[in-house]
Amino acid sequence: MDKLAIPEHKLHTVYYGIDPQIFYPATPAKRAALSQQLGWVEDKKVVIFIGALSDRRKGFDTLFTARQQLCKSPDWDADLVVIGVVTELPLWQHRADIAGVSNIHFLGFCSDVPNLLQAPDCWVAPTGYEAYGLGVHEALCCGLPALVSANAGVAERYPPQLQDLLISNCEDVIELVTQLQKWGKNRIYYSNLVSSFAQELRSYS
Repeated sequence: MDKLAIPEHKLHTVYYGIDPQIFYPATPAKRAALSQQLGWVEDKKVVIFIGALSDRRKGFDTLFTARQQLCKSPDWDADLVVIGVVTELPLWQHRADIAGVSNIHFLGFCSDVPNLLQAPDCWVAPTGYEAYGLGVHEALCCGLPALVSANAGVAERYPPQLQDLLISNCEDVIELVTQLQKWGKNRIYYSNLVSSFAQELRSYS
């Protein structure tokens, strides 16, 4: 509008669509079967991160530090599953061992993302820059509460009742810890909120 002097009423945002036959909330039975297939501990909550570990814009370093702090809390009982290209995988595995950070599962590169999005309980994306964030969109369509940076393009899709899931400062470890703890104490509440939002997103194919 500013550079080309185009009137606002002539501009329309066209968001990504989704294939609702691929990205959808799984039944409890399917979630349990997928978790077993992946070797995850039964009845253990799982937070998932997907992104290139060597790309600092994706924010895994912030999440890793937050995980270190969460491990010190007796109230935190969720595992962290990390999916991403393997360039820095040995480095992060070594850091986790040195820091004594337990229950981080590095899966490396995975191609079956739709199934992987149906098994966990929460998605975390403390990204420094994301033009949109299709992965977050897909996670939401699978019924996952998704914590994402407020400056990511997908954040403007979030309805008022889900604003608590937006990370205002992607480098603020304390904020991320607080938000994850809040999600952990209100899992059912956030899952119910995301459920109706998922239906809305999936209606646009």
